[in-house]
Amino acid sequence: MNRTKRIVAAVGAFNVTAGVLALIGWGFGINALKGVFPGLSAMKPNTAFGLILGGVALWLLHENGQGKRRRQLGQAAALLVVVIGAVTLTEYGSGLDLRIDEALFADDVPALHPGRMGVNTALSFCLLGLSFLLLDSGAKGGRRLVPGLALAAGTIAFASVAGYLLRISVSHTMFSSTGMAVHTSVALLLLSAGSLVSQSDAPLLKMWTSDTAGGWVVRRLLPATILIFVVLGGVMLAGIGAGWYDIAFGAGLLVIAGVVSFGALIWWNAVRLDRAEIGRRAAEHERGEAVVLLRDQAEMLRISEERRRLASQAANIGTFEWSIPTNELFWSPEQASLYGLPPGGFRQGYEHWRKAIHPEDRDRAEAAVLRAVLECSDLNVEFRIVRPGGELRWIAARARVFTGSDSAALRMIGVNQDITERKRAERERDRLIERERVLRREAEQASRLKDEFVATISHELRTPLTAVIGWTELLLAGNLEPDRERKALETIYRSACSQASMIEELLDLSAIMSGRLQLELKPRRLQDLVTQVVDLMRPAAASKRIRLMLDVDPSVPRVPYDDNRMRQAFWNLLSNAIKFTSQNGSITVRLVTVEGFAQIQVTDTGVGIEPEFLPFVFDRFRQEDSSTTRKYGGLGIGLAVTKHLIEQHGGTVSVYSLGPGKGATFILSLPISRSASVPDTTIAPVVANVSISELHDIRVLVVVDDLNTCDLLSSVFKRCGAEVQTALSSREGLEGVMRWQPQILIADTGMPGEDAYSLIRKVRTLAPSRGGNMPAIALTAYASEEDRMRALKAGFQLHMTKPFNANDLVHAAMKLLRSPRAKSAFAE
Repeated sequence: MNRTKRIVAAVGAFNVTAGVLALIGWGFGINALKGVFPGLSAMKPNTAFGLILGGVALWLLHENGQGKRRRQLGQAAALLVVVIGAVTLTEYGSGLDLRIDEALFADDVPALHPGRMGVNTALSFCLLGLSFLLLDSGAKGGRRLVPGLALAAGTIAFASVAGYLLRISVSHTMFSSTGMAVHTSVALLLLSAGSLVSQSDAPLLKMWTSDTAGGWVVRRLLPATILIFVVLGGVMLAGIGAGWYDIAFGAGLLVIAGVVSFGALIWWNAVRLDRAEIGRRAAEHERGEAVVLLRDQAEMLRISEERRRLASQAANIGTFEWSIPTNELFWSPEQASLYGLPPGGFRQGYEHWRKAIHPEDRDRAEAAVLRAVLECSDLNVEFRIVRPGGELRWIAARARVFTGSDSAALRMIGVNQDITERKRAERERDRLIERERVLRREAEQASRLKDEFVATISHELRTPLTAVIGWTELLLAGNLEPDRERKALETIYRSACSQASMIEELLDLSAIMSGRLQLELKPRRLQDLVTQVVDLMRPAAASKRIRLMLDVDPSVPRVPYDDNRMRQAFWNLLSNAIKFTSQNGSITVRLVTVEGFAQIQVTDTGVGIEPEFLPFVFDRFRQEDSSTTRKYGGLGIGLAVTKHLIEQHGGTVSVYSLGPGKGATFILSLPISRSASVPDTTIAPVVANVSISELHDIRVLVVVDDLNTCDLLSSVFKRCGAEVQTALSSREGLEGVMRWQPQILIADTGMPGEDAYSLIRKVRTLAPSRGGNMPAIALTAYASEEDRMRALKAGFQLHMTKPFNANDLVHAAMKLLRSPRAKSAFAE
């Protein structure tokens, strides 16, 4: 194997060196490096590159069991060799010029196809590249093709080498052009030989290296055959070139000389083979007599030596010997002790050992023993045993199978070692590794949350600066009228105050990202908010010569919203429109009423949005992967924050675009209050529509750790005629279930200490008569599909995300109460 590696390394190094030197010759105009002899064909750049790749591929793929990355690199190099040859053959076959011939260097030699390698060279590359790829193939059928491919490529290269040899000896016209450079021919011939040598299990190489009579004949006849034909061919052509005889006479002379040479060669080898056969028979006879006398003694000595060696490998281990034909099993005293038996307590049967193995490991251990016996290979298996007292121990079994003259398994000799402590150490190691992974994930998550928080701070602090910088630039230009200057100063002042307010609200941003934002909802006029934000953004639009148009419907009713958060959301939409609208564009802001909703519509003539990206516009940190996005940059959080804020108000935000370059329209929709006096929460108007008939005298248990939410939910269900009790923790909730036996449970999953998942699991363990089957609804701010499945798996029937619609919550409760399971929740 070491000799094969050295041969393959030498072949690979030669090809890489030849290719590199040729490329250097082309790069620096050194003709001696491009062609070995003046006047002969030069190695083309593509050929040199192919030789480099071929040498690399042979070296990387010649041996099985290499690393994954090494195999991938070798496969890539071999594939490139095939591609180079195939593309060149395609050029010759189709008459097309695929412009690869002079891709590396221009060929200044006049030719029909400058820079293109010969057909024979391209074909050789295809054959060798395929043979390299099949060297790495796991299929036996594929590897069997390697010798044929390598021999075909080697034959082509040898023909070229022979042509050059004969051409050097005589300048005959039939060898005036071989289509392949001298060093190219030699390199390809070596690559073919390397491919053959690397496959040690190939029939051709086995025959060549065999110590049988067939191998002996091949090693002597094949080289001599090649040499005879080359020499006789050269002599024949030399005579024809000198004018001593014509071609017909030369051909006859070649046949006669070949017959005589081959006859002499065969006779000489037959004589040597006959002498070797006579000597072999005599030696075999003598050796046979000695083998008969020493066979039994050698077998006994080998068994004894193997037993001694295995027993001395470790201390406090047991040894065993299994006679396979008789199924007798012999244990040492130490072996019996490992299995918890006194010396001599083993019954000396295979079945006794089998029953001692743990039932979960029994089949696997028996399969390993059977495989070792059938394949006559070593046994290496670990399993658990159950001692007579019930104690579990881990055993490592190592053994070797010995065969008879007919290659059938006769006996197995081996050792057993107690590895229980090692297994415990491995489990502890795995636990520590898993713990480290958990801690690393937690650290990475904390780092990610920190980055998100920093990005949000940057975004929110820069927004008010837009108006400040815009109006300041106009003031510095000195072209504003006095009343406009005053308005500019007022705008700058308001922006500075807004920025100061932003700094005070930085802690609220954490609540926005975690879903715990508290809003101060009051009925307000959207007209004032929209007008003020548009005025603040006019300088930024003017700096880009963007027409900012405002169309406000004065009849839009008051809408309950948090002024600061709504201003923040609308600001994000408008600043985003200005950012992605080029100079001389336009932006139109409309405030209208549509089907019971107040809508703020922001339409721009900007870069537009790809249809495929529209569903992801409002995802946090998600940006469109295009040159436009790279040009405008951004952290991708503004629209996500806007969506979150609007949804907290019970509204929606959407986007429409006809595609790139066609602008976009963002629509912010808020539900309109139905009463002139709107309370500070959005629940009251909804509750007015809730029917109370089906919830009358229904017992509802609310388990939420927040007092305000408890009061809110209690009011919602009490106004529907239900009896409501509240609990501020899972422990109190469980006590309420057992004491009061409610008919439905409403629980918030995000409670400190013991969460609602633990609560519902405990409830489900109760008997049906004590509430174990009662319907339950999970309220949570976690809205992913994984969170929903977790709630359902824990035992909830319904998963509702916050902020929730009170009407939807009540109707969901009524639907669950109508189910057969609810009707029999407290049945005996």
